[in-house]
Amino acid sequence: MSAVDIEQFFDQSLQNYFFKKRFSYWETEKDSVVKNKNVHADELVKVVHNGKVTWFTLDEAQSLLKDYEDNTKSNASFKTGLEKALRGSSRSLAEEIRVLFSLAIQTLSQRIQEGAIGNEEAEELTNSLRRRFEITEENVEDLLELEKEITERKKAEPIFASYERKLAEMMSLQKAGNSVAAASLARQLIQEKRQYLLRSRSLEPLTYAAYYYRLDLQKHKSRVLDTQRHLCEMRDSLIKRELSKLRQSVGDGGHDLFEDIETLRLNPEQLEGVAGYRRELKALAMESKILVQGIKEVDRICEWIEKEIFKDENLKNSAVTQVQRLKTSREQGSGEGKKKTQGTRMAVMDRLQKKQEDK
Repeated sequence: MSAVDIEQFFDQSLQNYFFKKRFSYWETEKDSVVKNKNVHADELVKVVHNGKVTWFTLDEAQSLLKDYEDNTKSNASFKTGLEKALRGSSRSLAEEIRVLFSLAIQTLSQRIQEGAIGNEEAEELTNSLRRRFEITEENVEDLLELEKEITERKKAEPIFASYERKLAEMMSLQKAGNSVAAASLARQLIQEKRQYLLRSRSLEPLTYAAYYYRLDLQKHKSRVLDTQRHLCEMRDSLIKRELSKLRQSVGDGGHDLFEDIETLRLNPEQLEGVAGYRRELKALAMESKILVQGIKEVDRICEWIEKEIFKDENLKNSAVTQVQRLKTSREQGSGEGKKKTQGTRMAVMDRLQKKQEDK
């Protein structure tokens, strides 16, 4: 498979180099798995796992799916995902979502080249991905600026460093079984708690604004995963259409695509093609199932944040006010440059059609 030209989708300013590097790396990884595990490339399952694209065999993917369906493991995964969504590194969260956009863009490009998607829908999906990517990047920028402001304000108040250091030390002592020293620190924390809480409340608008941005990142993550699932289903439909055409071409009107396929008048090349399609359909079905489970987990995280973090309407309104403040500040600072950038964009279908004409 040839590398995808990201310039067809996004401007030079949006880290094209890193998008392209990912594509090259994924294909290298795929070749490595095929060689090391002695499997066909078309039977590997593409999985976004722990923030990166990984190639699984069907058995490995089935094991991962079972983990999703196991309540104990599913709840543990949810808690880990929730902790990461609320308190994980903002840059790591951003990188994980960029990986999802990279994968969706690559897959969309493949569906266009295969003819699995019509021009109008391709244009719509491309514009949707571009728009979501731009919003996500802006939100990450705002989130980093917000967290920088929180850090600076905490540094200006010694009580934050003192209280949080002692709290961490007390928990470490409790874990180590040193109850005497832990009790001594607990008494100090009780004395400092009132001042710490007062200072913390002054940061609540900023803290909840950060949660608001983090929630929005999870919502975009869910939507991009759903786009990937939709693109996966397009490939499944395309293969089934090709198999149906093949059966019709040899005078067979059977509805089951694989029933008695070996008895049809197919040449060796066609038989190998059918075998490849059979393997790929199994891989696509597994990929789709895993994507559905991933979407459910992210949606569950979003629901928890909305119900638990933003159950106080006043805090939510305060967070929204802070978000609007940051967006206004950013737009005033970069509005002109953004207008110029948008004016130079071409639609993806025009680019692809031009590329095909040049060939």
